[in-house]
Amino acid sequence: MSEVQANNKVVLIADDDLATRTFLKAATQKLGHHAILVDNGKDAFDQAKKHRPDLILLDILMPDIDGYTDLRLLRLNWRTRDIPIIVISGYADQTDADRCLTAGANFFLPKPATVAQVRAAINKFLSPATAPEGGEG
Repeated sequence: MSEVQANNKVVLIADDDLATRTFLKAATQKLGHHAILVDNGKDAFDQAKKHRPDLILLDILMPDIDGYTDLRLLRLNWRTRDIPIIVISGYADQTDADRCLTAGANFFLPKPATVAQVRAAINKFLSPATAPEGGEG
């Protein structure tokens, strides 16, 4: 998808693992949304301020700024404080989930997540756009 259609939403995906970014991008695009990819916490915060995405998918363990710090910064900034944030993390016990939710995440999804889990989480915050033809993937 080369252009963002008017009804598509923008999802910022912040994860330092290339395979995870690729997986999350594919899941996002299957729902008809546009993805912006970053591989560190500093870029996540900078791109969130710049683009004001409709949703952020955020890893916790990243270079430069960790996800907990990003959560705090995003919630303190007037441009980003109301953006829904889904934390997708390998730190998956209840304590980690509670810590993320307390820090400002709207939802916590443990890794490894399935395509169905990611899509369901995204759909909690964004209505599916008109997805491109080609079936499920």
